[in-house]
Amino acid sequence: MKALRHVAAAPVGRVALNHPAWVSELIDIETAIVHGQRLSKLAYEFAKQFRREAWTFDTATLLLALRADGPSFFRRFSGRYRQAQADLRAVCKTKPPKKLKERVAIVEKLRNAQASRRAFSEQAALLSAVLGPVWNGVRTKWDEAIALLEWTRVALSLLGKERIVELAARRHDLAIFSSFAHRLETLIQKANKAFTEVGTHVKPGFAVPLTEADYQEAPIDVLRQLTARWLANIDEVNEWVSAPDALV
Repeated sequence: MKALRHVAAAPVGRVALNHPAWVSELIDIETAIVHGQRLSKLAYEFAKQFRREAWTFDTATLLLALRADGPSFFRRFSGRYRQAQADLRAVCKTKPPKKLKERVAIVEKLRNAQASRRAFSEQAALLSAVLGPVWNGVRTKWDEAIALLEWTRVALSLLGKERIVELAARRHDLAIFSSFAHRLETLIQKANKAFTEVGTHVKPGFAVPLTEADYQEAPIDVLRQLTARWLANIDEVNEWVSAPDALV
């Protein structure tokens, strides 16, 4: 029943789960999503401090000029240093700090942001494929992507694993799974009550009434047949929900 309820609780964008990577490459997907979420926050901060063209600016040359010429008393006579100052002003939205150490720190921040963006670009193909309608580059709603990730992680820990993911991705109406789980739970409770009442008259050899754990110990071949029957023809779920007596 836990698996049925989990299918019914599949998150927004579940159609993306059709991609096989959700089953075979979950760790890679998680790494890419975490990176994307961080880059989105970084891009927001970047946009407040730097102009758009700063993403492709040559930070190596700028850092070289600042570090080589900046500490020198004669830096004002260096054409390379003056050009570095002009370049830094051109990519910054606000006036750069006067202290050399702080200027170097800003350029290093820009360099690190560029590196993070390049790394994310390499993961974009995977994310675009596995997130489907949820994907929107750095503007992706990462909370929805994380919800898919967390849901799938739990699904792969349950009985049915890949089948649970497939059902969540492909079935139009997931409410049926919740309804079926509820009906099945009701039937188990009724059966437990009936066996308990019988036990008061028959006086079985055990001291406690039957519990759900007892039903879990049913022969595995019986459980396999019932599971195979359900998975082979999902339309039977509709029949069970509408006519629960068919289960007994």
